[in-house]
Amino acid sequence: MDAYLRQKADDNNKPLNVERVDPVSFVKIENSKVVVLGEFKPFMLNPGESVILQFPEHHVGYINYKAISKGNIADSPTVIKVIAAEYIAELTTPQDEYDGVLSSGWLQREERASLFLPASERLNRRFAFNLLKVERLDTGIFPIEITELYCDAVSTSSMENLKKLNCENQRLQAIYRFSAKTLLDCSQDVIEDAPKRDCRLWTGEFRISALVDTETFRNRNLVKRCLYLFGAHKIDDRIVAPCVFQYSPPYIDDDWYFIDFVLWFVAALNDYDEAYGEQEILDDLYPTAREQLKIAKDWYDNIYRHPRASFWIDWKTELDRSTSIVGLYLYVLRKAKRLAQKKNDKETVDFIEKEIERQTEKLLAYFDKDKNLFSSDSGQISVASQIYGILSGIFDKEKCSSILDTINVYGDKAIPLHTPNIHHYYLEAMYKAGRKDLMMDLIENVWGRLIDDGELCSPEYLPWIKCITKYKHPVMDSACHGSGAAPAYWLQILAKENGGKL
Repeated sequence: MDAYLRQKADDNNKPLNVERVDPVSFVKIENSKVVVLGEFKPFMLNPGESVILQFPEHHVGYINYKAISKGNIADSPTVIKVIAAEYIAELTTPQDEYDGVLSSGWLQREERASLFLPASERLNRRFAFNLLKVERLDTGIFPIEITELYCDAVSTSSMENLKKLNCENQRLQAIYRFSAKTLLDCSQDVIEDAPKRDCRLWTGEFRISALVDTETFRNRNLVKRCLYLFGAHKIDDRIVAPCVFQYSPPYIDDDWYFIDFVLWFVAALNDYDEAYGEQEILDDLYPTAREQLKIAKDWYDNIYRHPRASFWIDWKTELDRSTSIVGLYLYVLRKAKRLAQKKNDKETVDFIEKEIERQTEKLLAYFDKDKNLFSSDSGQISVASQIYGILSGIFDKEKCSSILDTINVYGDKAIPLHTPNIHHYYLEAMYKAGRKDLMMDLIENVWGRLIDDGELCSPEYLPWIKCITKYKHPVMDSACHGSGAAPAYWLQILAKENGGKL
């Protein structure tokens, strides 16, 4: 660990904003749907009884309640169990039957024993949820009343500070708010991958979330803290860790070697410099960014290999990534060149220019002129290959636009995208091609559809794309993932280009 960079990260930590949020209704689950039973109010619980409460939105925070004995004296401890849920499956699946591949420790539950009543309790576990089951486990002969049950919702950002979108289209306003709320709930003491699970930093998610933040909340210290944390914690003292556990030494899990995440750190540092132009952080982290380029080159040249090193790109096992990884490398090299020029680092500029020339030739070999599409080592045609082929910068705007039209016609024969994460880069490819029409269609067809399907935040992956979850159990699916906030960024960018109004 680099102690100096770690201290700089901790210097940029800031207190969480706390907002009290009360439940709005009692509900039941019927045919896998939420049915409202009535307005929330203090309620009675006898032994073995439970209720399910619904909150107004998706929230991240801590549950508080007060338990009062009614009738007989409370002559034994009262035990309350709480289960928080983003999805109905978390309430309908018996937790003792969970058999997924991730630890059951991620199940959102907590039991609290109150020795004497009345008792005011605050649960230790932070939950990400919209639904809350409250169950009485003890067998005491006295009834109790639960009052003052609420959530202290927490975030380092606040909807009060959300930059307004100058747009009269209410549908786009709804998508903008939906996207911003996704980022807000991930904005804790770091920008978390997801507040229910993976409550830590992942470079690939962070890069997009940080971009969105610059156009929404401008939570500068939070983004800066995350960049310093990545710089401070490296695998083998060289490689920026793809994920950082901010409070659990040794802070990194060296099972993960995502080469694209190494590159996303370089892109994220460039994004921050473009947004804020802060010399100190550039001076502190530029050497790390430069080192990541050397590591990436060694990987691309087969000099550096590790049995666990791979590319993520998108969450589909059948995706041939051969084209995408070259296009992504070119995309980041161009951003790195800007940083090297700003630092007057001629040696690195020369290195980058040579790499761009080499990788351009390699990427062009993947382009099928007859199909007007990028192919891959296996001959597979995927949307991801077109995205990174366009973002590589090897073609002009008109050519990029024609590739987008061609892949749209190609349709279901192409390997589709799976996560909101890569849809950010699909939007960027459309933007690079000057295709605002396609951007608006994609925002509506992905994020508009999520809203219509009842999602409260942007989830980890798109539920309508057929792909078995890697977790082998639906209760581990995350309903709030930071990189899904992408539309908030692009809607603001498009508004700027249109004279400040969309």
